[in-house]
Amino acid sequence: MLKYVIKRILLMIPTMLIVTALVFLLINITPVEPARIILGTDVSEEQVENLNRELGFYDPLPVRYFNWLKNAVQGNFGNSYYTNRGVMEEIMSRFPYTLKLSLLSLGLSILIGIPLGVFCATKQYSIGDHILSVLSMGLGAIPIFWLGLLLLLEFSSKLGWFPAGGVTKGGWLAWVLPTITLALGNTASYLRYTRSVMLDSIRQDYIRTARAKGCSEAAVTWKHAFRNSTLTLITITGTTLSALMGGAIVVEQVFTIPGLGVMIVTAIQRKDIPEVMGALVFLALFFLIMMLIVDLLYAVVDPRLKGRFAVSAKKPKKHAAAGKKVA
Repeated sequence: MLKYVIKRILLMIPTMLIVTALVFLLINITPVEPARIILGTDVSEEQVENLNRELGFYDPLPVRYFNWLKNAVQGNFGNSYYTNRGVMEEIMSRFPYTLKLSLLSLGLSILIGIPLGVFCATKQYSIGDHILSVLSMGLGAIPIFWLGLLLLLEFSSKLGWFPAGGVTKGGWLAWVLPTITLALGNTASYLRYTRSVMLDSIRQDYIRTARAKGCSEAAVTWKHAFRNSTLTLITITGTTLSALMGGAIVVEQVFTIPGLGVMIVTAIQRKDIPEVMGALVFLALFFLIMMLIVDLLYAVVDPRLKGRFAVSAKKPKKHAAAGKKVA
């Protein structure tokens, strides 16, 4: 198991190198002079040129990437062109908002989507199955920004039940509408995925065997069919959380949440290259870590993978014992 974890961590290194190289290339091909952004327009060309040279702007692109990578490995993503604060400091101050919104939305999606998906699978072709399937497709097709604006107009401006924006002052009520906005589309996805994998599971031979042994329908559904569907749901959960971190950009803009999404959009508008680069690399690293956690959860949930790791760990000992006998 430990060898597998080390192998996966080592595979993350070339992946991050490719991601950072592509992002760095795409960002730095834009015609932006960092010194002009930092100093403004009321300075001489000589001052701009001197600062650009100090920042390494005139160095070849591979040299600039190597210097950036050397600093990034040490946790230094540079300073923002506008605030002059460290990019990593900016990310860490905004990341908790985005993470909280993503986790709340994910929890709500799982809490609603999975039970409804199990219901649709066990009551296939019933009226409830048809209604929920059509409803899930409709919710999945609604744009997030439109849904967020609709909820704001109805429940904030018209009814006044929730704050219109600003989670830093509105308390827990300010998180309700953003969470629902981000969760509804993923709830529909969980419903469809759960229904699909459960239908595959309940048609297997071991389900008929469990029923023939006299197991209750609840035990057949949750203990046997649902347990064997968890691998697919774990994969979906990992990718969904990573997608929520990126999808939160729109919701944060609508509900004025000072998270990573607002930071990225503002940095792009200002052409603040260090902030854009740092935030995108941070999200890419978060995605890779989530995929690693998903793979480790596979081994926890699936006994077959546990057995495979145990066998691979015992093989060298058997070979060593055999070598001693031959000698």
